[in-house]
Amino acid sequence: MNVRVKIQTRLDSLDTQLKAGEHLHSAEGVIAVLTTIASVSKFWPVLSDEERDFVNAARLAIEDQMVWA
Repeated sequence: MNVRVKIQTRLDSLDTQLKAGEHLHSAEGVIAVLTTIASVSKFWPVLSDEERDFVNAARLAIEDQMVWA
């Protein structure tokens, strides 16, 4: 599996977790979302600006307990 596929798979997973509100329901959900963010962040040097913005928005959603739309 190439790097781009790995990144996209993890970003898709992060989006699914946020849309499901996992970061709002329990500490375990927050940990799961943060784990996914960490798995994407290790590719930071090769992420596009849009992907970086997405990851930063996900972090903000966790910090501020915001619903992901």
